[in-house]
Amino acid sequence: MFIAHYMGCFFYYKGMDSLRVNNDGWLISEDMLDTDIWESYITAIYWAFTTMSAVGYGDITPVTTDEQRYTMIAMVLSCGIFAYTINSISNIVSRFNKNSGVYREKMMYVNQFLKSKDMPQETRMKVRRYLDYVF
Repeated sequence: MFIAHYMGCFFYYKGMDSLRVNNDGWLISEDMLDTDIWESYITAIYWAFTTMSAVGYGDITPVTTDEQRYTMIAMVLSCGIFAYTINSISNIVSRFNKNSGVYREKMMYVNQFLKSKDMPQETRMKVRRYLDYVF
């Protein structure tokens, strides 16, 4: 949401800049000159979300070269952010699986030790429950 806000605001800025310099841009092509700022903001945020999700419906398109450059940069940036997010989630799951494997291995050794010492079943269960709680 945070990144989409800034991407949308900058897209709106680029549209205003293109309007000022070239009297052209996405604001003219979308007939957004006479609308209030909130409608323009929502349209720019909508563009940012469709661009970030790599859908890009094409209903709001950059017109000038500057707008097109910014759109390409925004696409690359949002792909990088998406890749970073997926990588972070993957690392968390990987760490969890590693910790889970270590836990299972240690419990196997504990179970073997308890059986080798002929501990009563009730005591073995209490030890396992305690270790489960600690883990």
